[in-house]
Amino acid sequence: MNNTVTSPDEVAPHKTNTLVLTINEACAALRISKWTLYQLMNAKQLDYIRIRRRRLIPRTALQEFVNRLSAEDVT
Repeated sequence: MNNTVTSPDEVAPHKTNTLVLTINEACAALRISKWTLYQLMNAKQLDYIRIRRRRLIPRTALQEFVNRLSAEDVT
């Protein structure tokens, strides 16, 4: 099994200077549906921030989430 982790920078290289991703960008980075992403956020498995009514995913939160999944996969 290949445990190579793709960083969000590799998914959206033209937006590497952004600190946060939109819901659609985070879905694309993780290659999951919006429904799955919202489930992860509601279950507090994926951190997000709220700016007014918008929910945004910090790039670091995506990387931490993927690292946790990779660590669980090893055990």
